[in-house]
Amino acid sequence: MSTLTFANACFRGGLPRLLVGSAIAISLLSNAAIAQIERDKPLTIMVGYAAGGANDIYARLLGRYIVRSISASNLVVQNIPGAGSIEAANRLYNSAPRDGFTIGALGRGIVTEPLFGNSNARYDVLRFNWLGSVARETATVFSFRSTKFTNLADIQANEMTVGATGVGGEGYAFARLINETLGTKLKPVLGYKGSADILQAVERGEVDGSAGLSWGAAVSSARPHWVKDRDIKVLLNLGRLTPRELTSVPNAFSVIKNSEDQRLYSLFAARLDYAFPFVAPPNLDATVVDRLRRAFDVAVKDPGFLEEAKRATLEVDPLSGQEMSEIIKTLYETERSIIERAMAILKP
Repeated sequence: MSTLTFANACFRGGLPRLLVGSAIAISLLSNAAIAQIERDKPLTIMVGYAAGGANDIYARLLGRYIVRSISASNLVVQNIPGAGSIEAANRLYNSAPRDGFTIGALGRGIVTEPLFGNSNARYDVLRFNWLGSVARETATVFSFRSTKFTNLADIQANEMTVGATGVGGEGYAFARLINETLGTKLKPVLGYKGSADILQAVERGEVDGSAGLSWGAAVSSARPHWVKDRDIKVLLNLGRLTPRELTSVPNAFSVIKNSEDQRLYSLFAARLDYAFPFVAPPNLDATVVDRLRRAFDVAVKDPGFLEEAKRATLEVDPLSGQEMSEIIKTLYETERSIIERAMAILKP
C-alpha cells in the first residue's frame, strides 16, 4: 500500500482509524531507528592492563567475534591499567554505560579483592554480570637464566624479586601466598603495567623472575624461545593444569601439605579456573545479559576464532558465564577464618 492510499484509507475510517494508523507508522519508524542506532554502536571492551599483555590480546581477538554476534559497528579497546585491573573494574562497575555494548576484560584477581578487604575495590562482585572466561590456565614461579635460582629450595633460602602490577595483581598475591604456605622469600616489585612490561623487566634484569603470570598466554606464547632455549627455570607450577613443558615441575597443590594451608591456597588458585574473565556492568536487563552471554559462547566456539588463537598459541578452554557465577558464589561462601588469614597475607 502506498503512503497516499494508506492515508486515504485512514481518512475514510475517521479520526480513530487515522490515529491508530499513525501510531503504527510511528512505532515501525521508531523500531527501525532503534535497530539502526544499535548497529551503529561499537562494542567497547575495557581491558584492565596495558596493551600487549595476555588479557589485551584475548580481548582484541575475541572482541572481533563478539562484535559479529551482537551486530556492533566495530570494536573499541580501552586499556585502563592500574592495581591489577581494579581501576578498570571500578570504572566498569560505577560509570560505564549500561547499554549492552560496554564490557570488561579484567584480571582474575578482581574477583576476590573485595572478599579480602581491599578498600580500593569499589564494586560488588556478585552484582557484576559475568559472561565467561576464555580459558582455564596455570601459572608459575620462574627465574631468568642469569639468576642463581634453580629450584624451590633456592627461593626458600634466598630472596628473589618478582615483577607485579599492584597489590591486587597476580604477582603480588601469589608471591605472598607462596611465602605463607611454603616458606619462600619472594619479594614483589610493584608498578608494572602488565605482563608484557614484567617480561621486559625480567629480560633487563630489573627483577629475578615472576610469580603468577599465565603460563600459556603470557609466557610460553609471548616468549616461546625462553621455553625452547631454557632461558627460564620454572620452579613451581601454581595451578591444577599441567602443560607438557611442566610435567617435571613441582605443583603447589602437591607440595603444600598442611590442610589449612591447602584450603587457603585453593581459595587463591581458583582464579586460574577463570583465568581470562569477560564481564558486563551491573543493573542490566536480563535479556541484555542473555544476549551478551550467548554472544560470548558463540564467539569462543567460532572456527575462525579458534584458528586464530591456535596460530597465536593461545589456550582456549572456555567457561560459561553461568559456570563462572557459580564458582564465584562458592568463593564468597568460604568460612571467615580462611578469609581473614588471606586478608592478613595480602595486607600491604
